[in-house]
Amino acid sequence: AVEVDTGSFELVMQTSKPLMLLYELVHKDLDTALAKRCVATQIEPNRLTCHVLCPYRGYYRLSVFVRDFERAEDAFQNAGNFLVRCTGSTINLNELFPSSLSTSCGPGTKMMNAGISKFSHTGAIISTKEGKSNITFHNSRDLEIHAILAKDNHKSLGHPLSRHVLFTHTDCKVTLSVSLPEAGTYKLGLYAKVASSQDFSHMCDYILKYSSENSWPPFPNTYSAWRKGCVLFEPR
Repeated sequence: AVEVDTGSFELVMQTSKPLMLLYELVHKDLDTALAKRCVATQIEPNRLTCHVLCPYRGYYRLSVFVRDFERAEDAFQNAGNFLVRCTGSTINLNELFPSSLSTSCGPGTKMMNAGISKFSHTGAIISTKEGKSNITFHNSRDLEIHAILAKDNHKSLGHPLSRHVLFTHTDCKVTLSVSLPEAGTYKLGLYAKVASSQDFSHMCDYILKYSSENSWPPFPNTYSAWRKGCVLFEPR
């Protein structure tokens, strides 16, 4: 059994080959929708990580299912069942993970296979007290990169949340700057495609946690004509 007294814990499993991961979290007071907001998973070539939040005291069952990463036709097999007992503080329901998270949170196998590497932030969760963050990585295959910032129940801003994300390209290095308009937990989804492709493929989700009440303004609009090769000097 796993004893938890802080309301959260990480389950890390080492693997000998790349695997895909699914999970099931069960507690007598958790419904399915809420349970999905209690777990974030990171899938790396030699490691699987479950970040788990406990909004209630008592016993949980965490079941983990895996299959070969490259064999989508294979069925998922149960790899383990873990009994979790939360005895101390719990996580506020307003502080759970964003809804609609993918199973690929943080850099991992998908990114590596796409040729995206050297991430400044290697974990799935980014906590910022300032409300700003610069995420850098190398795009060795010159993929077109897109990001979507989302937040459950965010207040009306008069402009889309996409204005709070800005890309800067320097050769193969990409800087993704984020300035958050309000406190809370955000999902930052990264997508990529080759120039000849019509469709973007999902790469991963970052979880951004911002606790201050400072509000940052949006970045300028970005247009395709100067999307690459230009740098925003102010404000940064």
